[in-house]
Amino acid sequence: MKQIRFKRLAIVLNCLAYLIVPYSWADTEKVIAKINDGQLTEQDLSAHFQAKLGENAPVPQGLERTQVLNVLINREIIVQQAIKEGVDKLPQTQAELAETRLDVLTNAFMAKWLHSNRPSEAEVKQEYERQAALPSPQQFKTRHILTQMRQQAELVVMELNRGKDFKQLAMQYSMDMMSKARGGELDWLFPIQMFPSYAQSIALMQPGNYTPMPIQTPAGWHVILLEAVRNAPKPKFEEAKPIIMLQIQQMRWNQYVASLRQKSKVELVNR
Repeated sequence: MKQIRFKRLAIVLNCLAYLIVPYSWADTEKVIAKINDGQLTEQDLSAHFQAKLGENAPVPQGLERTQVLNVLINREIIVQQAIKEGVDKLPQTQAELAETRLDVLTNAFMAKWLHSNRPSEAEVKQEYERQAALPSPQQFKTRHILTQMRQQAELVVMELNRGKDFKQLAMQYSMDMMSKARGGELDWLFPIQMFPSYAQSIALMQPGNYTPMPIQTPAGWHVILLEAVRNAPKPKFEEAKPIIMLQIQQMRWNQYVASLRQKSKVELVNR
């Protein structure tokens, strides 16, 4: 079976406003380590932290900065050796790099489009009232493991199929820092507080089961464990508002993708 390796998505974003001493753009390009013929910049360090902790995460100082810098230096040394031995030219490596590139471009374009298509307050209120009128007072207790790439989530499912503990895998692999330390545990949630695809997937599940395939939302790829279901009052508007905004965006995104496909020439070739 093909081994699926985890890949780190380095998202380069500006966190300079969070530093004690303001940096200029030139500061982000400052070389902080030279390794043989390669080098690491302040931008590399910033991107590493933001990929792990979110786009607003400041670059820490002191001991933690030194520790992470050593990790990046070791990674660069390994990468250089891998290239020296031709690992980057292997067909499997080339295929995975190509797949990662497609995922990165898809995620980046989706984020850009969603940012430009935010719903108005009136639209969110209207959708809340529509959903609140539905006879669905159930709440769901779930755990999830959130990953950036589909291949990462597929590997998690494989580990679960081998009998691995969901909580341990969440603490090891999930990029949701709020639930990671709790084994992926989330609060009791209503369907209207979830992404549509997340809510739809658990609606078909029995407590104690996990999703056999990863579920995609604007946040990434989820492996979900449904723990329990209960009846409860519906949330107030302010509680549901953030998720409803994202629900509307996801619905519009799906419609946009459908319109792009309709305009595209797609031919399925049978062999």
